Amino acid sequence: MSILDTLKRPFVLWNVWQDRAGRREYWLFTLANLLVGLALVAISLAAGIEWANDGVMRWSVTAEANADNPAFRPLSIIIAIWLVVVTLPYIGLNVRRLHDRGFSGWWYLGYVVLSSLPVLGISLTIAYFIQMALPGTKEENRYGPDPVERNPDYLLK
Repeated sequence: MSILDTLKRPFVLWNVWQDRAGRREYWLFTLANLLVGLALVAISLAAGIEWANDGVMRWSVTAEANADNPAFRPLSIIIAIWLVVVTLPYIGLNVRRLHDRGFSGWWYLGYVVLSSLPVLGISLTIAYFIQMALPGTKEENRYGPDPVERNPDYLLK
């Protein structure tokens, strides 16, 4: 499967919650989203949009600080559209990746909820990052066959 096909796969399978996703699919999609996010932040900084740090490792953009900037509204709309477009595919991909590791997808909900707590969030993010980097179960598990061993397009037909 080509890189482009791998990047399209989470969008095509956005509502498939019972399958498995391999490391390649997960990390390529995550990297692509990181690069798009960095590009959007770079464009907003180049356009003069002010970002505020609330002191707890969170950066935000406020309408009050950027009310006079003509680029604020269109860039905010573009960023919001991107977030809406990738949210369900990314959640589905995380659930399928957890399935590949042999875990229930409900663990992702626990991670999202608990990671909102500052200190616990950092620890959980590191643990989740390590979990996503580990290989999946080699044989078929209750969520389906090993994604490395099968034809990657079998769900797309």
